[in-house]
Amino acid sequence: MDNSVSNWILNMGVDGAPVPPKSLAHCPRFNGPSIIINPSCKSSQNNPYILDPISGSRIYLQDSEEVLYRFLAERSNEDLAIIPNKIFSFERSTMDRPISQSSWLCKIQVDLCNPPLNVVGEPSSCKALTRESACFRACSALFDLGILSSCFFPPRPIHTWQHGILQPSKSKVAVDTYYPLVLPLFWHNCLLATPSRLFYPTLIQLCAGSGSGTHRDVLLLTRIPLGAVNEFSLFPNQIELKVSLHQYAPISFNPEQLELIFQYTLHLWRILGNKPYESPSGELAYFVVPLELDSKLKTTYVPHTASIEPFISWHEVNKLVLSRVRPLRCGNMDEMSLDLLEGVIQDRPNDFTRRFEDAKLRKDLNPLSVIMQDKPGEPKISLLDYYRTHRHEFEGIKNLQQPLIEATLLPGLANQLNPQEPPAQLSNNYLVPEMCHVSTIPASTFRTASFIPSVIWHIENVLIAKEVNLTFFQGQIRDELVMHALCSRMAHRTFSYERLEFLGDTFIKYAASAYLYGTEPSAPSGFLHARRQKMVNNRSLWLGAEGLGLAPCIQSEVFRPKQWFIPNVFIPKKNQTQEENLGVTEQAQLLSSRQFSRQIPPKAIADVVEAMIGAALLSGGEKLAFSVAKVLGMDMPKTCDWVEVVSYAPNKPRVTTPKEPSNNKEILEGVMKIIGISLESPELLLQAMQHPSMARCSESYERLEFLGDAILDMLVVQSFFSDQEEWSPHSMTLLKSSMVSNRALAVICVESGLHQYLIHDMNSLTKSIVSFIKAVEARKQEAQTDTQRLRYWSKLVAPKALGDVVESLLGAIYVASGFSISRVKTVYDRLLKPFYDRYIDKQAMLTHPMSRLMKKLESVGCRAFGISKTEVPLASGSGSGFKCEVKLHGQVIAEATREKAQQAITHATEQALDELETRPDRILAKCTCRIGPQGKKRKRTLVEDVEEGEVVEPLPGDDVDHPIDVDMFDF
Repeated sequence: MDNSVSNWILNMGVDGAPVPPKSLAHCPRFNGPSIIINPSCKSSQNNPYILDPISGSRIYLQDSEEVLYRFLAERSNEDLAIIPNKIFSFERSTMDRPISQSSWLCKIQVDLCNPPLNVVGEPSSCKALTRESACFRACSALFDLGILSSCFFPPRPIHTWQHGILQPSKSKVAVDTYYPLVLPLFWHNCLLATPSRLFYPTLIQLCAGSGSGTHRDVLLLTRIPLGAVNEFSLFPNQIELKVSLHQYAPISFNPEQLELIFQYTLHLWRILGNKPYESPSGELAYFVVPLELDSKLKTTYVPHTASIEPFISWHEVNKLVLSRVRPLRCGNMDEMSLDLLEGVIQDRPNDFTRRFEDAKLRKDLNPLSVIMQDKPGEPKISLLDYYRTHRHEFEGIKNLQQPLIEATLLPGLANQLNPQEPPAQLSNNYLVPEMCHVSTIPASTFRTASFIPSVIWHIENVLIAKEVNLTFFQGQIRDELVMHALCSRMAHRTFSYERLEFLGDTFIKYAASAYLYGTEPSAPSGFLHARRQKMVNNRSLWLGAEGLGLAPCIQSEVFRPKQWFIPNVFIPKKNQTQEENLGVTEQAQLLSSRQFSRQIPPKAIADVVEAMIGAALLSGGEKLAFSVAKVLGMDMPKTCDWVEVVSYAPNKPRVTTPKEPSNNKEILEGVMKIIGISLESPELLLQAMQHPSMARCSESYERLEFLGDAILDMLVVQSFFSDQEEWSPHSMTLLKSSMVSNRALAVICVESGLHQYLIHDMNSLTKSIVSFIKAVEARKQEAQTDTQRLRYWSKLVAPKALGDVVESLLGAIYVASGFSISRVKTVYDRLLKPFYDRYIDKQAMLTHPMSRLMKKLESVGCRAFGISKTEVPLASGSGSGFKCEVKLHGQVIAEATREKAQQAITHATEQALDELETRPDRILAKCTCRIGPQGKKRKRTLVEDVEEGEVVEPLPGDDVDHPIDVDMFDF
């Protein structure tokens, strides 16, 4: 426990505690007891509680004090720790009674929120009970203001597990890789609150760019607070449109208003979706109402306490409920022009028909004008003749001289969340005014309403991310990062899990290495490598996610508006009775449109696990990332948390004294001078210098090199995330491969002078090192005038021991400093970073054919990529050369043999790029990673052709047959 928290608890007395330190707000509670144990009465159904709409958690009286402490801790200033500020004050309440029978009143007055808390508890003879009452009332007030975050609630109760993300599937899926979509628990809780007339409004505001038309503001109404949703973007016709959501004060509606809102929302969905939606219960999870046009809402920030009820356009609501359309005003040219300018036009009075916008009069045309054409190449006909042949029960046109209307067809619902969604093909249509009707929904409202399915889909993904965070990780990861971690690139959003996955993959390698080094003190490096591979491979990660039930929460496909379905709403089937409809309604409440399963490959699920760990690392550092990894099933049975892993750091390193003590002192002094820091147990640095050839004298550096390799990866990847440039995963792969390659580390070893202290017993190694040093110096001299001077070491052959000793040195510093990666980073910044800054040209490296090939494969979603480099005899018989093979899913798609390795790699990757450009269908025919090159969904394996429990999708990430050689990225 944090020292500041411990000191705060010591200051707690019968009158409560002062404002807690900031660190209390996010003290981990992974399946642990509450930090503050309060006086409590027995919990029962009659006890009042505050329900968290996201997770279903409840705050009872006995929980409220801890919740209030955590809330105030997050809002507190660090300076308050110096000057304690009391939360509670008590006074006697005699209430016309003798002092001996008086009660205590607890008052809470805190100005850490807006408006300030000013609450009085129920009178009680006991200070603890009135304090408990005051805390509960304070929590209620904060909740009503919408500022009591879900992360302050207790863990999710078991009774909510039948709904939301933990909802069991209602239909059996025969193949393990098929998962149903889930609805957030929030909608279920909204429906449970249906007796209430109190609604929490959320303003949906669209900030349009040029050319996107005007958009009316609308209100999303829910019976429980939606909470904060960050600004996001829609992309109608590939034009970015910012969407912001603002919370306002709760509104209480009377029964007549509730009925109007229900009818308006249902009619709006019917018109937008062109589907006969029904809801016999008369209740929806959410409602929508339009607002009056008012510039104040667009320019003024409004706090949670402001009322937005006066801005509701009841006139517009009534018009749609009473009549969906009205005839176009054809009698007066000015009135008709106004209808065409501001209205949505339809050529039939039906709910389910085509609609048009941007209408204008064409006085040069009339119903007899020859302007219509059924098919290209056929002769044109008049609009009158066209109606006679195409319009059902056509009764003729009264005025054959009236001007026509030219209008643009409104497209159906589309996915507005995809920035690459092809723009809708606009088509001009000609209409006869006397046959036209005007929708009672204004064009500005209609435009906004057409975006609502995409907005709701985004909100649902936000709610699912929050629910995942609260259910599994107690809300300790940043919600935005959880949402990114759950989003596949195949969802075609502006974000995905891939960067977080890269970070998480690096962390679990690092965490597993530290865990194994500490818990297996006598195991050789070969055993450690094998155990680590088993712990971090994709199958282990996938099985962990399966056990947790994480897969259904993944946003693995694009949003399809035609499958969008409102909770508690259904489309009636023919010949269904009202009683049968009610049964369907109950099913819709549970499944909604999520009855369609989707395939998620095990590799993608394993990627999400790594991404979630990466999100935890960015949110709370090593401790939180390790705890999340444990929750996600990472096999580390000997430890509970990261603190326990650190406790395994050896206090006294096991180092056998070599033959020459005087030489050891010289080595220690030399190495200490190079690293530039002091260590409490510097003896471990000797082991870091011990080559395996000296194993008969003392333990070699192999175990430390195993640990240092993972630490170096971690430091390099963290440097990418601290850059201003947001590197893509394939870019980070290339850059890291070059930075941690043996050749680069060997040059660093030589330039730092570390090679002088390598302890070994091999004449051949001595000769190799001397030869390498001469080659490095020669290359450096050549590079003085070479335009490619940043690559001077790229063609050198480096002794492996030189790279190993750099990694083992980092491992030794890590262990000697008590598993502190910050101490290692100090040496990294001194020893490695200057070299990287000078010689690693990140931008130039990304133009290499290997980089372009990886980027191309990333764009089509293929991840089963491998490349091998082998030495082979040349066909000319003039010696040996190198053969490079590029493989997808184990199949060779390109190969090249050249005298030099770099030439072979360059030619093979260029050939693979050409194959992907010219014959993508053939090359990617067997790819099952994501989707095909044209964005089409690949054919699913038939359920009847698959054995129950069989995993159809292999785990291509476990690609040991053709790994990528990191040295081939040096250029």
